Parts: sequence; C-alpha cells; structure tokens
Amino acid sequence: MDPLSIVVASGALVKLCTKLSKLLYTFINGARHVNKTVQALQSEIDALSCVLASINTSFKDHAYALKATTGHERRHWECVEKSMNDCYRTLESLKNVLEKVKKDGGFFLRPIKQVKLKMNSAEIITLKQQIQSYKETMNLSLQIISL
Repeated sequence: MDPLSIVVASGALVKLCTKLSKLLYTFINGARHVNKTVQALQSEIDALSCVLASINTSFKDHAYALKATTGHERRHWECVEKSMNDCYRTLESLKNVLEKVKKDGGFFLRPIKQVKLKMNSAEIITLKQQIQSYKETMNLSLQIISL
C-alpha cells in the first residue's frame, strides 16, 4: 500500500460518484414518479463521495500518509484500497444499469423509463446496499485517520 494509491483511488471514486449523482439527478428530474430507492441511492452516493473526498484530503497530508504505511495501519489501508477497487466496480455496474434504463424511448420516454426501472429494481437495490456498505467502511476508516 502506497499512500499515493489511496489518493488516486479515492479521487477516481469521487469523480465517478459525481458522474453518477448527476446521472441520477437528471433521471429523477426527468421522471414523473421516481421510486424512493432511486432518491435514496443518490443520497448514498453523495455521502460516499464526501467520505472519499475526506480520505483523499487526509492522505494528501504527507505526515499522516507516512504514519499510515507502517505496522497495523498499513494492513488496514491495504484492505481499504481493495475495498475502494471493489467499490469502483460496483459504481461502474450501477452506471451501466442506469444508462440502460436511460436509453431513449421516443414518445413514451417516461413510461418506458418507469418500466425499465422496475425491471432493474432488484439489481439497483442490491447495488445500493453495497454502496451503503462501502460508505460505512470508508467512514470508519476516516474515523481512524482522526484518531
């Protein structure tokens, strides 16, 4: 684990979270009746982005980065880096699902989006739960930085 890899991974995740949040915002505003799960999903992604941005900022602090590369903390941050990679794959999966739902439906755009959303709702709920888990893991790691 190299502190620079944590900075790069968290920065990439923040960018992906921002893309997804914008995509969800557009979807929510374009649909007449949006499932509460989709709105909650946007909130989870925004919260995850904030935690990741804080980790990114903390690891840019050279003093903490040096301390984090020794002993037990090194192992912890290696696991966090792996979680960040897993989180990235989960967010990419969500992006793919949302893009599939978003595809143009012509005159019946809103009704088709609603049907596509319902067809993919189980997968979206699973991805939301995974994102929630990543957020909690990253938040706990952020608290370790504060100690």
